[in-house]
Order: sequence, then structure tokens, then C-alpha cells
Amino acid sequence: MTTTRLGATASMAERLHSARAQGAHKTLALAAALVVASLVALQHVDTAPFSPSSRLLPWWVLVLGFAFAEFLEFHLEIGHETHTFTFSEAPFVIGLLYADPRVVIVARMLGEVGYLVAVLRSRPTKVLLNTAMYLAECTAALLVFDTLRGPSNVSDPRTFFAVIAAIIVADTIGFATVSLAIHWHGGAARRRLVLVAGLFTGITNASLALVGAVLMESHPWSLVLLLVLVVNQWLAYRSYAALARRFERLQLFQSFTRAVTTSASAAVVVERVLQQARQLCRCDYARIEMLGGGGTDTIAFELRGSAAMQECGPLQTRVLDGGAVRVVRAASKSLPDQTLLAELDTDDCVVALLHSDGVVVGALVVGDRIGDASTFDDGDGRLLDILANHASVALENGRLIDQLHSSVDEIAFQALHDSLTGLANRSGFTEAVSAALALREPNEAVAVLLMDLDRFKEINDTLGHYAGDQLLIEIGQRLAQYTIDGAVVARLGGDEFAMMIPRVGSVDEAVGAAHALRERLVEVATLGSFTVDVGVSIGVAIAPLDGEDLVTLLQRADVAMYDAKRSRSGVELYEPERDDHSVYRLSLANSLRSAITNGELAVHFQPKADIESGRIIGVEALVRWNHTEHGLISPDDFIPVAEQSGLITELTDFVLDTSLAQSEKWRRLGLDLTVAVNVSPYNLIDSSFARRLEHRLVEHRVEPSRLVLEITESGMLELDQVLALLDRISGMGVTLSVDDFGTGYSSLSYLHALPVGEVKIDRSFIVPMAAKVGDLGVVRAIVDLGHNLGLRVVAEGVEDRFTWDELAALGCDLVQGYFVSRPQPPDVLTDWLLSWDRSALATPRGVRTTTRRARPTRIDSRIN
Repeated sequence: MTTTRLGATASMAERLHSARAQGAHKTLALAAALVVASLVALQHVDTAPFSPSSRLLPWWVLVLGFAFAEFLEFHLEIGHETHTFTFSEAPFVIGLLYADPRVVIVARMLGEVGYLVAVLRSRPTKVLLNTAMYLAECTAALLVFDTLRGPSNVSDPRTFFAVIAAIIVADTIGFATVSLAIHWHGGAARRRLVLVAGLFTGITNASLALVGAVLMESHPWSLVLLLVLVVNQWLAYRSYAALARRFERLQLFQSFTRAVTTSASAAVVVERVLQQARQLCRCDYARIEMLGGGGTDTIAFELRGSAAMQECGPLQTRVLDGGAVRVVRAASKSLPDQTLLAELDTDDCVVALLHSDGVVVGALVVGDRIGDASTFDDGDGRLLDILANHASVALENGRLIDQLHSSVDEIAFQALHDSLTGLANRSGFTEAVSAALALREPNEAVAVLLMDLDRFKEINDTLGHYAGDQLLIEIGQRLAQYTIDGAVVARLGGDEFAMMIPRVGSVDEAVGAAHALRERLVEVATLGSFTVDVGVSIGVAIAPLDGEDLVTLLQRADVAMYDAKRSRSGVELYEPERDDHSVYRLSLANSLRSAITNGELAVHFQPKADIESGRIIGVEALVRWNHTEHGLISPDDFIPVAEQSGLITELTDFVLDTSLAQSEKWRRLGLDLTVAVNVSPYNLIDSSFARRLEHRLVEHRVEPSRLVLEITESGMLELDQVLALLDRISGMGVTLSVDDFGTGYSSLSYLHALPVGEVKIDRSFIVPMAAKVGDLGVVRAIVDLGHNLGLRVVAEGVEDRFTWDELAALGCDLVQGYFVSRPQPPDVLTDWLLSWDRSALATPRGVRTTTRRARPTRIDSRIN
């Protein structure tokens, strides 16, 4: 008969323990029902043989026939099931025609059931179900044959019809029985295809038997020809099954290759490898085990039955030992093999190694071959080895893709987030606010809160910059924990933070949120062994009431924040009537670009004198703007406007061009002067600044050593970002100077890392120096520090001879201020320089008491 044995899904059922127990009970009930129905139906079976008694076959011939037919089995893989087909129809048809019906039933029981027990060693449950199924098939076939047969003539067409009908009924009963068993044990056979294949095979086998019976009527020994036909048909079936299996595996392998090579990440590759390996190897279990970092840690994933892929613990058995492929069968007597099967909880398995650059990095394991018709063989090992090779490449590609995604994500995160606090930076805040403004509904507002820590400079200078950084981190954490739906918090720089709150329903709601936020921020902070009171001032600006773009909102939140500082209220809402400079500054921003283009700006120069010789050795360029409406505008007013409006690049380029051109004119007149130009922090984060500077030096034919770039301490806050640019500029031969030294909160240790040549002491220490002993000590400390680092020290704001002499006594190198000369236009200053008498300011002998030391080798702090 055509048979799909119960064992076809037994391995899967063993994995699903609860389903197996329930399925076993149903199977036993089905077997009992089949036996009872068959015994009842046997009462109606005609016991008279179809053929004359003289031609009846002995019982033992039929037993051998059924056993031999069972031996000539072949397996056809349909879907995810392995179905077994036999030639039992042939001896059954011969038995119908040439034996006692009761002998046919007994012979089949002895032949086929005996083969299951003695040769295949099937489990009792399977033997019981198959015995009941064989009995039901035989009984139903005999009833149909008795009903439809004609006279006792083998060649009669009615006999042919009765035989074929009996076989169809018997195969249908067998198909229904096995389908129920498969379903109860958790399988999902492709029933229609199996039924068609089974009926086709059964009818073909029955037809062969009828041909043999017709031949036996004239020549009994022609039964041998029937045997030859059956064997040839069996070989044909086997060849077809092998070709079908190869074709299906080729399709599956193509699908496997396409699936794993198009996977976008290592996790997806692992899941697809497990799924495809299970399908290709026709097994219930698949596992990937990979070595982690250092070759010691192991990660593993498995896929079993209908469960989803899950991470599992590593095997204790060393599956990575041995050759590239290892086939482990249930019959193996090897202790390591049995240990591995027990640990995997499988009946059999195949292990193939994964390689990367010739090194073993893991293993691919499949187990529990579906169907007891066959187990894994060497061909399965070769197939899994090929799969493992493809999987190794796919996993490596997936890992590289994951690394690339991680790197891209990290770069994107760093570009939009502050490295110290992890909050959004100015760029990230800009994106968030722009998006919120674009998505704002007409009845909604967007609030921008600008925060500044009170007394942060005092904390930073007293406890050190590490403590200051810890305070900034603590504030960042408190801000991040203050959750408002859709809110974005950011650190804009220094001790300045901001928050954007979208979908604000009213002004009071925004102000209330600011007060609640301030209460959270002003809690005491512990910095090492110190506790400090945290003060914060918050300014609130609301769109669209106070502006509809980020620049305007930040400007007006800044005005409100300084109102909060002055009034010590903690929180202030922007009020236009208290913003004395907003309209003025906006008008400056609108006209500054045209002022640069139309030449409304001018550059004046203030001399620098050597304190010992009185010789003028250089000048500082100072930009001036004589506005047609507002008159002379202070740089303190329009330079911040240039920085905020993005015009600082054009303004710096204008000053550089004017200064370098004038420097070359002075050189032709015999005046050997350096010219110093102030550089904004915004220039230092411009990657094209060094290239443009180098181009201007060449264009104006100025030696780089005659140019000094003055950088404020605030421009060095993001040291790692600007150090590479400063190294490049210094490498050109341009001198770098730290301007307004001592007024910022950057660490003095920055001077070790920066390629600077001089420091300028801020005028706030110089002007009151004669009257304040404390300021004199600060100046002395800065001079000593600068000389110990091999730097030239410049003092600005010198307004009288007494201050000059005091600085000379402290060992200062250069001075700048009204005592030497006010800033002057270039033509006026040229005449002044040509008539300058340096002896008038030369320091008398004995006044200068310190000498400048050689600059030590700079230690690159980036190494630490």
C-alpha cells in the first residue's frame, strides 16, 4: 500500500511534549476504533476464494511477498514531510485473486507488521496504529472487491475494475488515518498532493499485479516477470524521488543564497540561516554557535519546531573540535557523540564549522531529521558544509553592515549631541526647534527656554574645571529627567542650556514649566567632597509671539534670561518694552552685510611696543564701523551680531585682507611690523578657514611670521575640535596669541596643548594694577607662567608711565595701550611710525628684572 508512516513527524512531536502526549492518546483511540470497525466488517466478507482452489497460493508465499514489497520501499519528500511508499498493492492484488481472503489478511499482518517490528524496530505506538490501519484497509478492500467482482475470471474487465476500486478505497483509508496522526502530532502535511501521489502509485502497482495475474493464467512461472516489473518500477520510483529531491534542494539552495546575501544585518542573517538550513536539511532543529570576543565567550541561537528563534546558552561539548563536518547518528557508540546528542536533545545531528579568514569562528548545527525513513548521511554533511561556507560570508557581511550602521549612527549622534552631557548640541537643538515650528498648529505655541547657571565661573575657578564639568553633567541629567511630551533639552555651550517645549497651550503654561524646571535644577549638587548651591536663571520666549525662527527666539530668550539675572527672579518672560537693543541689533544684522560689501567698514591699527627697547614691533588690527544712521558702532555691538547672523566669515576675511595688504605696504616702506588680527570662535570651527588664510598670505605676499592671530579663551572651549586647525595654522609659520587671558574659565593647562606663541593679559587686570595689590599678583602669575612655558607676554590697556615701569619690573615683554598710541587709520599711523622716537619709552637699565625662558617642547595632550 501507499504509506505515509507515523514516524515521519515523530522527531518534531518529541520536541513538542504536550502535543505529543495528547496526540498519542488520540492515536490509540483511532487504532482501537479501526480494529473494532474491521472486526465488525469482517462478518460480511465472503470467505470463498475468487480463484479455483487448485490454484490457491500458500500462505507463506504471500507473507514473503508482503515482506519483500515492504522492503522495496521508497521515500518521497513532499513539503516539510517525508512520505514512504511501498509495493504492498502487488501481493495484495495477487492475494485477492489467488488466495483465501482470511489468508490474505493474516499474511499481510505477518509480512508487513513483522517487517516493522523485526527490521525497522518501530515503536509500539506506531506498530499498533499500522496494524489497525492494515486490518482496516484489507477489510474495506475485500468488501469492495466482493461487491464489484464478476465471475471468477481474471481477464474479465469487471475483475479489473473491482481490483482497482478496492485498492483506491484501501489507500484512501490509509491516507486518512496517517493524516489524522500527523495532524495530532503537530505536523502539517500537504494532504492533496500526498493523496494524488499515493493513489497514482497504488493504481500503478495494482495494474502491474493484474498484468502478472493475466500472465499467470497461461504460464504460472510468469510470476517471475511480475517480480521483474515490480523491481524495475521500484528503481524508477527511486530515481524519480532522487531527482525530485535534488531539484527541490537546488531551488532551496538558491533561495538560501538569495536570502542570506540580501539580509541587512547580522541578526537577520542568523535567523534566515537557521530557517533555510532547517528546510534544506529537512530537519526540525537548527543552531548557530559563534565565538565572541577573544575566542572565549560564545553566543548561540537556535530554532526548534514551530517556536521562534531564541538565544540559548553555549554547548558544554566542544562542537568546534574536529574536522569541518561531523555527522552524528543515533546509532553511534561514541561517548562524545552521545553526549552531544543528549545536550542538544536531538536524535541525530550534523555539525559544520563556520570560518572567517581561515579561522574557525563558530558552528552550524542541524538535528532531528524529519521522518524515521532516513537519517543524516555524508551527503547531508557535504550540503551543510556548503551552507556553512555561504553562511560564514553572509554573517561577516552582516557584521560589517552592523558596524557601518553603528558608526553612521554614532557619527550622526555626535554631530547633534554634546559630548560632555549627552544632550542635544546647538545643531541638534536647531533641527528640533525648526521641526517643531514647521509642524506647529495655528492654535499652538512653541516655547524656548534659555538657561544660564549662576556663579558657575566662581565654582569653576574655585574647585577646578573637573568639578565644573561634573556640575554640567549633573545639570544635564536633571534636565533630561524633566520629562515633557516632545520637549528637547540641549547644551548650547559653556554653562548655557536650552529647552524647547512644543504644543504649548498658553503663556502661563510655558512660564509654569520654566518655574517647575528651575525648582528641579536649583537642588544642592555634590562635587567630590564639596556641596554647592546651584543657581539658574531662565528666560522664556514663545513662538509666534516673540518670533518665528530660532535665532530670534534665542535672542529674545537671552534678553529675558538677563532680566531674570538682574532681577534675581529666576524666571522671566520676554517683554519687548524691556529689550532696549533688540530692534537696534536686528537693524544692524540687516545692514552689516551691505556694509562689508560697500566698504563702510574701516580697519584701524594700534601699535605694540617692546617694553625694554621702546621699539614698535607690531600692530593690532581693530575694525571700525561708522554707520550712516547710528554713527560709530562699537565692535562689542556688531561683532556678536555678525557671529549670530553668520556674517563672521565675511567680516574676518575683510579684516584679514585689509591688514595683510597694509602690512605689505609697510614692508615696502622699511617698516618691519607684525600685524595681529582677532579671530572669532566661529572661525575656529570652520574647516575651510586654514585654507583661505593660506591663500590670502600668498595673495598679499606676506610672510606668515608677520601675522599674529589672536584667539580668546572662549574660542578654545572645544579644544579637541580646534586643535587640529591651530596645528595647521601654526605649521604655516603664523603666530597664535591667547587674547584676554585670565578672563575665561578654560584651564591654564590648555597652554601645554596649544601651539601658541604669546598670551595677552586682559586690560581688566592692567588698568587698576597700581591701586590693587591682588591684580598685581595676578599679572605677576601670568607673566611667570607665560615665560615658564616659553611664551611672549603682552599687556594691553597700558595708559601711563607708572604702569609701563611696573610691567617692565615684572618682566612683561610687550605693551599696548593709550600710553603708546590710540588706534589710528593706516595713513595716520604710517606717518606716526616714521617719526617715532623709541628712546622716549625705553626702559631704564635695572628696571627689567626677569628674563624670558626658552619655550619647552609642547606635549600633545591628545595622547592622554
